[in-house]
Amino acid sequence: VRHVLPNGIPVIIQEHRVSDVVALQLWVRAGGRDEAAAELGLAHYLEHMLFKGTATRPTGFIEREVEGVGGRMNAGTSWDYTFYHTVLPAKEALPAIEMLADVGVNASLEAGLLEAEKQVVLEEMRLNEDSPRRYLVRQLFTSVYEGHPYGRPVIGRAELINALSRDTLVSFYRRHYVPEMFALVVVGAVNPDEVLRVARATLGALPRSGARRLPPPP
Repeated sequence: VRHVLPNGIPVIIQEHRVSDVVALQLWVRAGGRDEAAAELGLAHYLEHMLFKGTATRPTGFIEREVEGVGGRMNAGTSWDYTFYHTVLPAKEALPAIEMLADVGVNASLEAGLLEAEKQVVLEEMRLNEDSPRRYLVRQLFTSVYEGHPYGRPVIGRAELINALSRDTLVSFYRRHYVPEMFALVVVGAVNPDEVLRVARATLGALPRSGARRLPPPP
């Protein structure tokens, strides 16, 4: 079932009752190619920060609301998109939609946590440099896509991450994490009508921003 909420967010639901499990994904049409040169790495950094909590879900919400019921949650960033995904018992599907909607637009992005996370991202950069396969893939993309956003590292550069301020990250977040960029996918032992009801009450209540994504450079 594919439904489009009044504010334009697609909701894709597949009822699948082989096991009493549900998988949910919140997709955001914002990735490495949407960054200005001075914003390189912000899409990936924001992915990290959305796991740090909201006003109503302080740090540790993943342990309490996801892992505490036997689920797992993670995310990924590419040049074209960022996505947040969780797998849980099917009975947790509706609260999980509320959780994804909350982190999608209400992340606290606390300055202290942002500073601490810099060391995590910098270490991730170092690990990439230590992996021959990742290093060679990075060099290949840099050569093939020279001068194009696809030739830039999604993880960013150390000097930009070290200098990153909360204001800069919040600006990127508010600009890209809007209804026009979202899509929700739910697959599992769920009632599609119930999923749509909660999606309308959460994601569907977000006002349009008027944002339009720029096409990728040729």
